[in-house]
Amino acid sequence: MILFSKNIIDKTVFQRVKPRTKIRMIQLLKQIAVALLYLVLSQAALKYSLSGFVALLWPASGLALAVCLKGGKRYSIGIFAGALATYIIDGKPLLVGIAIAAGNTAEALASCWLIARRKDFDPYLQKLHYYMRLVLMGMIGAGISALNGNIVLMLAGAIEKQSFLQSSLTWWMGDIIGIIMLTPLILLWWHPHLDLFKAEERLRLLEASLLLLATLAYAYILFNGAISQFSSLAASPFWIFLLVGWSSMRLGTRGTVVAVAVAGAMALAGVYSETAFGDGISPLWRLEQCWVFICTLSLLGMTVSSFVTQSRQSEKSLRQSERRFKGVFDNAHLSFYIQDPESGELLAANRHALESLGISSLQEMCRADFVWIEPDYGRGRYFEKLRKAAENSKSTRMEWKRRRRNGTSFWEDIFLTPIEYAGKKCILLAAYDISERKASEVELFDREEKFRLLFENSNDAIIWAEAEGGTIVKCNPAALRLFKHPESKLIGAKQIFLHPSENKDKYRSIFNNHVEKRRAEAVEAEIIDADGMITAVEISATIINIGGCKIVQGIFKDISDRKRAEEELRQRIAYGRASAKCLGILVEPGSLESQIHDLLGILLLVSKASRAYVFRNEDIPDLGVCMSQIDEIVANGISAHKDDPGLQRLPYSNTDPKLLPALVSRRFYACRIVDPENEMDPILVEQGIKSVLVLPVFASKTLWGFIGFDDCLSPRVWNDPDINLLQLVADGLGMGIERANIENDRLRIKEQLFISQKMESMGRLAGGVAHDFNNMLSVINGYSQMMKRLEILQVRSVLFSISPKFFKENYLGI
Repeated sequence: MILFSKNIIDKTVFQRVKPRTKIRMIQLLKQIAVALLYLVLSQAALKYSLSGFVALLWPASGLALAVCLKGGKRYSIGIFAGALATYIIDGKPLLVGIAIAAGNTAEALASCWLIARRKDFDPYLQKLHYYMRLVLMGMIGAGISALNGNIVLMLAGAIEKQSFLQSSLTWWMGDIIGIIMLTPLILLWWHPHLDLFKAEERLRLLEASLLLLATLAYAYILFNGAISQFSSLAASPFWIFLLVGWSSMRLGTRGTVVAVAVAGAMALAGVYSETAFGDGISPLWRLEQCWVFICTLSLLGMTVSSFVTQSRQSEKSLRQSERRFKGVFDNAHLSFYIQDPESGELLAANRHALESLGISSLQEMCRADFVWIEPDYGRGRYFEKLRKAAENSKSTRMEWKRRRRNGTSFWEDIFLTPIEYAGKKCILLAAYDISERKASEVELFDREEKFRLLFENSNDAIIWAEAEGGTIVKCNPAALRLFKHPESKLIGAKQIFLHPSENKDKYRSIFNNHVEKRRAEAVEAEIIDADGMITAVEISATIINIGGCKIVQGIFKDISDRKRAEEELRQRIAYGRASAKCLGILVEPGSLESQIHDLLGILLLVSKASRAYVFRNEDIPDLGVCMSQIDEIVANGISAHKDDPGLQRLPYSNTDPKLLPALVSRRFYACRIVDPENEMDPILVEQGIKSVLVLPVFASKTLWGFIGFDDCLSPRVWNDPDINLLQLVADGLGMGIERANIENDRLRIKEQLFISQKMESMGRLAGGVAHDFNNMLSVINGYSQMMKRLEILQVRSVLFSISPKFFKENYLGI
């Protein structure tokens, strides 16, 4: 109904509505539809209630659970609205209705969560345990609703305490019956999947209709007491079980739930009319019998339908598997045989097998079963291998020679696999023709002369050893040169004699592995010669047959040069990574001292030297150019000289005269104390140094100092690629030092700029203060001049008043 209403709404009402608004309105209408369905089912059930409160059947519980399982928990809103409307229409107070509606909603949600909390739940109930989970979890949810509803009714005074248990039981059974009858019906018929255009579907629909009509008719007659007067056997519910079981076997789970719903509805009608399950019994007892009847009927029907469905699926899978096996068996480009390991009877063979033997039928092959097994190998040995393969119960492999009808023989590589065929244990033989491979091997062995020439003139050492025991039986001249032993000492010795004694078990295992695999991949190993020198070799082994004896042919290729090249390459890579890491450290901000220390640690590790250090140059007037050690890192067991005062302000004139010119010209300096022309031997011997490497460090085109490496265990000849990578680090250190100097200059200039700006600000302040003070002095000076002139005028006035003549003669010009 929900799907139908959605299609109608999409075609009519919401054609011009925005998609988001359309979705919301459709969801709202779905909630309203769920609420209306719940209300209709509830009102119909309340007509058959006991004492007006508890119904014999509550189909709304089945609807609510089915909607939650198929549509999700969001439909709990519609369930709550429908339940609330039911109880308000029934005349319950608002609070009572809300409480009971909440309990009904909680029933559906709890049951849905308990059923679907495991993700493997199948809503189509194809297996019995899915249906049992639905019913049992529905019982738990129904218990929640029954307890909640009756507690609310008892608190509201609608029922007495004495009838609480009876009312709760009736409520619980009514909810369970609703779940049993309605929930599977909705889940299984949510999508009908009927194709009435097929004749098989029409016949199946007709059969289903007849079975359901028969179930309906008999249930109606049985539970209304119409046939009880004729025969107790005819009035027995046994026939209902038979009809439902028939529906289960013929119609599957969908027909079963419909038949159970029909029979259950008739039984409930009989309970309401008091004509079912006997006369003169209480309604509660009658309802309990009906509840047991419906539960038993549904369990029986679903058990039978699940069993039948699984049996049909198993048969279908088996038929498909048989068809696939037969298709592979008949059409494969390999020869397949099925044979009894006990009697040797050939039970089946595919077309390719018959064609390879040159016969036309299996019967012809069985009549001549001894012919197609090569007599040279024997029939007894062949069947013995078949029996061993059957006993091991694992796939085995063998090579066997067969004979065609025309008398020619051919080789086959055969895989023997134990299988079940025709109810007994047999062997499946999968074989393919390897005659060409065998012919190639024979041809290869026939070319003995060419092989001998290759054997004798090979640049690689070739050793032949017996597969059993490992005794050396032959070797070529290259082997004599590699092992430096005479032929008489190698021949007759064990192959383990060729390898170092401390790894005997390892090389014995490698030899056995070569024997088992017949042709093993090349492995790297070590051999020891007559002088005790160990050489790295690569061994390629092959099993050959010489005079009926299995021989392990080992080709020993000297790979010592390649190993050295690989080691040098690994060393280059390690130096390159260390150089990149050192340059990364120098690029990062930080103190130069800590960067130098970290740099020395990395270089000491990668160079495997005994000591790594950094010296800085100083120009001292009395001593000239001197060196001072600023940091040093040593390996374990090597004495440190970091705090040695003799390494501070050490003049270059006290060292090898070649050292300073080499560093100034941006060249490295390396020496060993074994060199007779080395003039630093006394200093090196004093510090236990065998060889030394010094790399110049330039900062701002000036020789800042150098990085040095000492070897105290054994003298070393440094490779140019290693020196170049280390020099790259030394150049990076020089750039780091130059950057640090630039940073220091920048900070110094910044500080001087700050001081000059401060002095400029102070000058401006002093100038402003002087200007203001000058203004004040000008005012004072002006007033002083005015006062002076005023005093003169006053004196003149007095003199004039005393003697005008005297005034005119002496002061008139002033």
